[in-house]
Formats: sequence, C-alpha cells, structure tokens
Amino acid sequence: MSDTEFEALIAKAKTEILSYYASKNEFIDYDVLKEKLGTDDEVFCKVLKALAETDEQGAQETESEGGCGCGCQCSGE
Repeated sequence: MSDTEFEALIAKAKTEILSYYASKNEFIDYDVLKEKLGTDDEVFCKVLKALAETDEQGAQETESEGGCGCGCQCSGE
C-alpha cells in the first residue's frame, strides 16, 4: 500500500467516525469501522495507530494500553 493510499484510508476513517457519531450520537465500534474501511487486521491497526498519533489523548491511551487499543494484535513498528 502506497503512502497516498494509506493517507486516503486515514481520511476515510476520520470521515466514517465523524459521520457515524453525527448520525447515531455514539462512537463507532471497531468492527463496524473495519468493515466500512474494508481492511485486514494489520492495516486496520496501522490506521488506528495513525489516528491516535494525530490525537494526543488517543496516543496516550494507546500507549498506556500497550497496543493500538483496538483489541487486535498489532505488529510492532
């Protein structure tokens, strides 16, 4: 996956998260987001890590949980 494709996936994830919250007034489940993005576990975890890095609080939570916080097995990079 190219950097451009990955950036597009991150943008799509942000859009899905915001639109889901706007329509249902609740946070999206990881499984629902993963399905909407159409990715495998490894790519999904990388997307979550990238999203967390753009959000200071999310990054701190992720770090304190020892992973990406999604409950999946993330490969360490």
